[in-house]
Amino acid sequence: MDMGNEYEKLEREIVDHIEYNGFFLAYVLIDNLPESKKQKYLDMIQRKTEECDKGFFPLSSGI
Repeated sequence: MDMGNEYEKLEREIVDHIEYNGFFLAYVLIDNLPESKKQKYLDMIQRKTEECDKGFFPLSSGI
């Protein structure tokens, strides 16, 4: 099994969760990445959190 392809698939799923579904599942999936890849997605969650704190809510947020 090619772990590179598995990580790419996992990373796409993480981005989908961050953008559309909420952060909880993204955190669970991020935990399955190698340490070298985790910070990128944690930073992405931080940026999204800051956007929400400023009053920007994506249409899919249900708010």
